[in-house]
Amino acid sequence: MTSNIARIWLALFVVVIFVGGIGAGVLAGTWLAPPDGMRQRPVFDDRSRDDGSEDRFRGGGRGTSPERLIGRLADELELTTEQRDELDALFDEQRDQMRSLSEEVREQFRSAQQELRSAIADILTEEQQARFAELTAERRERSRGDIRRGNGRGRR
Repeated sequence: MTSNIARIWLALFVVVIFVGGIGAGVLAGTWLAPPDGMRQRPVFDDRSRDDGSEDRFRGGGRGTSPERLIGRLADELELTTEQRDELDALFDEQRDQMRSLSEEVREQFRSAQQELRSAIADILTEEQQARFAELTAERRERSRGDIRRGNGRGRR
């Protein structure tokens, strides 16, 4: 009996430490995030190959649309029309699969976030819960502002 109680306390201790660590990481990330405009963005540059021609597979912006990628592959690999059509179909199929996966993961993430917030709230006093709610609301608003400004942070 004592052994089971000790195991339960140990498991509870581990869970509390884990949740506390996640909560501390979330709060620290919020407070330690660099001010707007100070975030570093990835650098994409157009590099030249040894033969002096442009490397079209690098640079150009954030991400590459499948159409542009297929166009570049068609040029570089001299694809036939049939091959290009097959690539179009493949990218369409993959896009749907990726979108579905993204939605599933997003829902799981939101659920985990809500569980974390609830666990944190259970630990806090009423005054701390009110302040915690304010802090999370401020963070959410800041994230929305980042998206509007095109910084790409926060919810989508």
